[in-house]
Amino acid sequence: MKQRVTALDLQILTKELQDELIDYRLSNIYNITTSNRQYLLKFAVPDSKKNLVLDSGFKAHITDFTRPTPQTPTSFVTKLRKHLKTRRLSSIKQIGIDRAVVLTFSDGAFHLVLEFFSAGNIVLLDDQRRIMALQRLVEEKGSNDRYAVGETYNLFDDTLFDESDEIPEEKTYTADDVKQWITEKKSQALETIASSTGKKSKAKLLSIQKAVYQKVPYLSAELLAKMLDMHGVNPSASSVDYEDNAEPVAAAIADAQKEFENLIHSDKVTGYILTKPNPLYDPSKDEEDLKLLYDQFHPFAPLLKPDESLIEVEGYNKTIDKFFSTIESSKYALRIQNQENQAKTKIEKARNEKHLQVQRLIDVQEVNKLKGETIIFNAHHVESAKAAVQALLDQSMDWKTIEKLIKLEQSKGNEVAKLINLPLNLKQNKISLNLLTEEAYEDEEEQSESSDSDSSSDSDDSDDEASFPKQKKKQEKVKNSINVTIDLGLSAYANASEYFTVKKNTVEKQKKVEQSATKALKNIEHKIEKDLKKNLKQETEVLRKLRNPYFFEKFNWFISNENYLILSGKDDSQTDMIYHRYVTPDDIYVSADVDGASHVFIKNPNKGEVSPSTLTQAGIMALATSKAWENKMVTSPWWCYASDMTKSDIDGKILKAGTFRFFKEKNFLPPAQMVMGFGFLWKIKTEKNQKELEQQLEDLENLDINDIDGAENAEDDTEKDAEPESAEPANVSEAKEETTPETAPAEKSEEPEAPAEVDETTPQGDDDDNTDTMSTFSKATDSAKQVRGKKGKKKKAQKYADQDEEERRLRMEALGTLKQQAKKEDDMKKQQIQKINHLKKIERKKRQEEMTANKYAGKKEVIDYEEILNELTPTITKEDEVLEAIPVFAPWNALNKCRYRVKVQPGNTKKGKALQEMMHYFSIRPTDATEHDRTFDWPREHEILKGIKDTEMLPAIYVGKLKVLLPGKAAAPKRVQARGSKKK
Repeated sequence: MKQRVTALDLQILTKELQDELIDYRLSNIYNITTSNRQYLLKFAVPDSKKNLVLDSGFKAHITDFTRPTPQTPTSFVTKLRKHLKTRRLSSIKQIGIDRAVVLTFSDGAFHLVLEFFSAGNIVLLDDQRRIMALQRLVEEKGSNDRYAVGETYNLFDDTLFDESDEIPEEKTYTADDVKQWITEKKSQALETIASSTGKKSKAKLLSIQKAVYQKVPYLSAELLAKMLDMHGVNPSASSVDYEDNAEPVAAAIADAQKEFENLIHSDKVTGYILTKPNPLYDPSKDEEDLKLLYDQFHPFAPLLKPDESLIEVEGYNKTIDKFFSTIESSKYALRIQNQENQAKTKIEKARNEKHLQVQRLIDVQEVNKLKGETIIFNAHHVESAKAAVQALLDQSMDWKTIEKLIKLEQSKGNEVAKLINLPLNLKQNKISLNLLTEEAYEDEEEQSESSDSDSSSDSDDSDDEASFPKQKKKQEKVKNSINVTIDLGLSAYANASEYFTVKKNTVEKQKKVEQSATKALKNIEHKIEKDLKKNLKQETEVLRKLRNPYFFEKFNWFISNENYLILSGKDDSQTDMIYHRYVTPDDIYVSADVDGASHVFIKNPNKGEVSPSTLTQAGIMALATSKAWENKMVTSPWWCYASDMTKSDIDGKILKAGTFRFFKEKNFLPPAQMVMGFGFLWKIKTEKNQKELEQQLEDLENLDINDIDGAENAEDDTEKDAEPESAEPANVSEAKEETTPETAPAEKSEEPEAPAEVDETTPQGDDDDNTDTMSTFSKATDSAKQVRGKKGKKKKAQKYADQDEEERRLRMEALGTLKQQAKKEDDMKKQQIQKINHLKKIERKKRQEEMTANKYAGKKEVIDYEEILNELTPTITKEDEVLEAIPVFAPWNALNKCRYRVKVQPGNTKKGKALQEMMHYFSIRPTDATEHDRTFDWPREHEILKGIKDTEMLPAIYVGKLKVLLPGKAAAPKRVQARGSKKK
């Protein structure tokens, strides 16, 4: 299986990555749980996020699938975060035709080098190409440089980033070049043989494909194989075979170069995934995805074997992402499949062993039964043989002599002696007899009857013809006879009884073996099933396709029971974003006069009258985020139309984030009980064209990027920033009766043009009388001061009349007066600087707030709310194609139609623990595999819920602590207490 990108793959990938990631900011870097060599780089711009997967030495591609990340990053990732986090990706360049790519951040401040050759590496460089961090150290060896912190990275220089890329001249290879290559390889092989002292040394000549690939490594080996095959050259043939016929090889190289040029200069490259059939695939049990195994990926259609097939994917980055993501997501299923196959083999082996053991016992029973019956049938022969041997023993004859005598009698044709098998077992007082079975006697009788009825002409047959039937009879006799062991101390019937006893014991043993075998097989199956379940628990997080969230999922939201979308910002900035981007004059604003109450907007695209039920639910949402939730207060929320509110103050200035000015009186709602619920909505596939939605999203992303860039570069003064206020909707500018406007604290301070003169100005009153009084008082004070100090000043003037500036400075320094004066001046300067900085900070904050407000002004987004509400359903049907489940936290009445919902009230349980309780409750509910009974859950619903992370569900819950009310949860502890404990 192909696991590493080639130089050709990297050139195509680099071009696609440039189009996708340039000017994105690196929001964060993560390790990937499944491998310590893999990293996840998350890039983002407003309303757009992209994830880049790096596998050091193997691959790099943008992915549409999630990747599991550990909670704690490695030290290497920590260093990368320290230097690269939030920095803009300014360029992506491949180093020549090498398998190395340079990611440049902040216009050359940092470089991240990705090496895909050898063992691979990831190196972080500063602007001087000095190594700041690296994935693995590389010692100096041969022509390779040393890679360590502080060393200079020499694989590229500043010319890599020149705008005018020089196109290398395309080199053509002739048949003479190919002959020269083959001759070189042949000479190298002969030199290897000559230098080798081994007896079995052979010349290892490369195939023609490998010989050519070593000379043109920038061309893909598979591309060369394809072109060689098209020109009638066997890629696996020895290179020597084409030493005298190199023209087709040269033509194949030329075609490969043309294909290479077309691929690297194409705007969009179609990728091809080569697949093979899965030998372990079971259509009755396995999913369709496991039918084929992905084996290779190429930017061209490669050569195919009879059992291979191709899958075309538009875009080469998507090809590689689909290839590796599918392999990673199916890796676990394939591993389970292999384990199940091994388990089947193991169980089958154990079953066969037990079957053989039982079969052996059955064979022993049959043999012992046959021997006992044969002894009874041949009882007179048995007694005769016993008597003959016993007679010889009674004569005290030597055992060897007895055997010789029996052998002699057998040669003489003694029928009794022929029954006895040698050697004898006289040590145990036993002998072995070869007896004919009952079937053998019946066959002999049939043969004798048939021989008596034959004509006398048979006696004239030749000797050869007569000897053959005798030999055949002898073989049949041996076949139909059986050896039995006879105890000389027992009668024939007693010996037969011994065999029947063994047969009976074997039957009992067989029953025990069968019982133990059944139990053993059950134990083996149970152990294997237990191991499979254990492996299921050890399953790493399955890759899931990244979900494209709805625009409202970044806010607090829910859909009322009357199908109204209700939004609320998580903070003041989001509140302003909702107001400027999504709110229209016919929408409704809901809030409450409680500390912390949120700003809630009811979307009313149909411009109809909103029912009290929806208003009440929106009011509950506003109260849930306030102190009323913690204190379990019951109070009344209020509402007004969006046309009765504005972001402008009376003087035309923009209010601070999260504050509004209202024109009309508030419409209070009845007090509402704060009962919330957590549940899931199902997103189903509709007939709307998905490409249309993607195009709209892309247009909005481009618009936002330009606006953000313009806001960052703008340095207009406050007056210019306030000018876009005229872009407010007409319904907002029409100010009517004012209630209690909220203003930003920052607006209380004015903008002094000369902050240093603030302390020197004297306070001035509005009345002329006050001014005259203050002037008279000042003159009187000044005249008094002049009279009191006039004499002393004259004395000082006379004393220091002849003193110059240098002498004065030295005297003051000696007295310490100069230091005190310098200290006072420093303190005054510091105070002035602090005041100036404080005023600048206030101004800067004010400008930022106004710029943020103006950024959204006049940018109403066109959204098809009807289509969104049609895609989201509280309960699915069997015909619905479910795309995903979306967690929602809403007032309890809004979740009436949801199949998956849990009631929530104010309490002391943290969100994480409460979420675990709710998800556990959903997971243990009974299911209906047939998907006919809607009173039960359906398995596919549980599978989808199982794949949702806690990190995706927790943000949906916008209250602090809560109490989960599960069905039957409150009654259980009371019954246990009443049954098992006593009151004290």
